[in-house]
Amino acid sequence: MENPVSDCGTCGDAKVLKGRIGVETRIVRCPDCTPPPTRDKLLIGVSQRVTFDDWIANPGMLESEMRVRELLAGERWCVFLRGDVGIGKSMLAKCAAWEFTATGEVAIFVNVPDFLAALKETFEFTADGKRYETTRDTYAARFETYALAGLLVLDDFGAEYRTHWAQAELYRLLERRHEARRPTIVTSNEKFDDDLDRRILSRLGPGEVVIKGVQDRRKEFER
Repeated sequence: MENPVSDCGTCGDAKVLKGRIGVETRIVRCPDCTPPPTRDKLLIGVSQRVTFDDWIANPGMLESEMRVRELLAGERWCVFLRGDVGIGKSMLAKCAAWEFTATGEVAIFVNVPDFLAALKETFEFTADGKRYETTRDTYAARFETYALAGLLVLDDFGAEYRTHWAQAELYRLLERRHEARRPTIVTSNEKFDDDLDRRILSRLGPGEVVIKGVQDRRKEFER
């Protein structure tokens, strides 16, 4: 019996290809037979799309916007936006995520507690209930989703960082993205103390923007 002839000579009708991107191996769509997804499908974790056309410039946020645009231009791998609640950090990050989808790569926006919860969902407790094991394949697959995202926004960093496990996972994620120079935006309302792993701050520090003198914009809308 003769083998059927593949319609696509590039992927053999597999629709995907295995390729090297930096130091990592990734599965990518076949460019010859699989159409690219729409930009809306490339944006994950944002229920209502916002763009830079929706962004209202604020004098106190000019440096933040400049750093984010530098990240989108490939001039830096990480921007760490730190400041009070309601000043526009998350909205700026969402604008950047949408802008990034024009590259054809996935942008993920995730609240840090939700990221940690997604990993914890793969935990399995032993019969004695005193310790846990993990379903490593599922755990690894979920972690890789965030590690390999074209652009990753970690929103509300600091809300659940104090446990050793949480800090270890966050550092591992940031280190992976740093090594591959994958664009990463982190937002936080926290003033960090000595409880935070110094290795995390060493990764975030060069991209840190401390935002001061900007009022809670949500209060303006409540008037």
